[in-house]
Amino acid sequence: MGYTGGELFEPTYKRIGDHTEAILIEFNEELTYQDILEKFWSEHTPGIAMRQYRSAVFYHDEAQKQAAETMQAQLISEGKKWCRHTAIEPAMPFWQAEEYHQKYLAKMLSMNSMLYGEERKPIPP
Repeated sequence: MGYTGGELFEPTYKRIGDHTEAILIEFNEELTYQDILEKFWSEHTPGIAMRQYRSAVFYHDEAQKQAAETMQAQLISEGKKWCRHTAIEPAMPFWQAEEYHQKYLAKMLSMNSMLYGEERKPIPP
């Protein structure tokens, strides 16, 4: 978890400037950019949000840009008009977020378990 897409040097959650909260995904031949796009579009329903929480796909080269734009256009043509709210932009420097933002969901589930005496697990995809 971190911040990208903005100009502010060393953003933080309290001083995010024009950045967007994002995740950094490393991939290889086993997990391709196309695989990531398919998972993103199948799991994500973007809405209109302030810049910090907006929906965005960041690309590193023209092939990635074309793949993202093609998939977005296909989904919109299939009636998934909300996909138009996802920005497709060039990747910029990625700043890792503070430790308390890392694995946030896992930490909250663990806290619920401690508070309520029950183990709560996320539903698998």
